Amino acid sequence: MPEVGRLAALTALWLGLLAGPALPADHRVTVSVFDYTPDTVTINPGDPVTWRWVGPDTNHSVSAARAAAEQFDSDPGRAPDAINHEVGATLRHTFTKPGALEYVCRVHPPFMRGAVVVRAVPDHVAPSIRSLRAGARRLCARGPRNCRNARLHLRFRLSERARLRAQIRRVGVPGSARPIRTLRFIGRRGRNDRFLAAGALRPARYGLTLTATDAVGNVSQPARAHFAVRGTTRG
Repeated sequence: MPEVGRLAALTALWLGLLAGPALPADHRVTVSVFDYTPDTVTINPGDPVTWRWVGPDTNHSVSAARAAAEQFDSDPGRAPDAINHEVGATLRHTFTKPGALEYVCRVHPPFMRGAVVVRAVPDHVAPSIRSLRAGARRLCARGPRNCRNARLHLRFRLSERARLRAQIRRVGVPGSARPIRTLRFIGRRGRNDRFLAAGALRPARYGLTLTATDAVGNVSQPARAHFAVRGTTRG
């Protein structure tokens, strides 16, 4: 009975975690080469944004514009000519008020600007990928021996605009659990029909895993497909 009771308690805890609210996504922005990357992020209320100084230039601030609904500053009280950070330094701020909040570098305000767009209505629904199909053909300049690139053809339906990551693995060979290619691109809502350069793929069978991440960081369930690369296909 004690074991049964313990198992029931663990099951209840696990179900409670599954039913609980989604954890806030931590959106990341790099500060480098007189730019914020990305310069605009869209988030849910209560989500944090983390800025990281990656260099080589580090004399930049992350400072809310004077009219912004929320105020934050990586260098409060410091004069612009005294602002500098170590490579790897970070600033993290959690946003609670909806709207578009602009921020600037106080050292380079005319051209180094960014924005955080906080949704008025939170979005915790992950995008979905349906009807994924994959195929590939070799691009051969002078016959099969000179095939150096493969064009990957993907067809799928997407529930909303999202950033997509396609990971390619060889099937049935040692170490095939590790991806040999990772491709990133933007997908649109609805039907997508895309050709992607996959680099040099030797003739073999491959598995592809596709995931989508929407504007606020919700990640889809992975969609999977298989395809074969044949070296005798004409370019």
